[in-house]
Amino acid sequence: MFRIRFILAAVFCGLILPTYSWCAPRTLDELSSEAQLILVGKVEKLVCRRDPDQRMITEVTLLVQDLWKGTHPARHITLVQAGGILGGIRQEFPSENPYRIGETGIYFLEKSPIGCWLTVSLGQGRFLIQCGDDDLSDSCRVSNCGFSTDSSKGLTIDLNQFRNTIQIHFHDEAQ
Repeated sequence: MFRIRFILAAVFCGLILPTYSWCAPRTLDELSSEAQLILVGKVEKLVCRRDPDQRMITEVTLLVQDLWKGTHPARHITLVQAGGILGGIRQEFPSENPYRIGETGIYFLEKSPIGCWLTVSLGQGRFLIQCGDDDLSDSCRVSNCGFSTDSSKGLTIDLNQFRNTIQIHFHDEAQ
């Protein structure tokens, strides 16, 4: 079963996502540089379907709550993730955790060669925000579920510290 998942992941990444080197861990600086958009958003809708080549994909619609890098004129953005659940069949890829309706996160996004929005370096460009309540406040924490070169257990830091780290990167990049 693992071999089938690996082959599917390789085919998907080779044909649809050729710009990804998704196996290499990324630092925050690398993720920030590669991202065309960095935003805070909340998952509002998930739609699983087959693409024209019959691969299973999930369209993830985010409500844009804050934009940290780039421009996007709409309140919503739709990105694509490999796999999903369709007709009782579940397809997942080890490098990407499935999105969940209601999750709030910081998403590092780039456009694929065919024009759809994707998370930078698959699961590495997705950081979940955990708060005591639904309000994005100073007490929120950011975690990327174990994908990071910054820590063997993943990155978990304060939301404001995370935002400052990203802004320092942009300041350094501009000089």
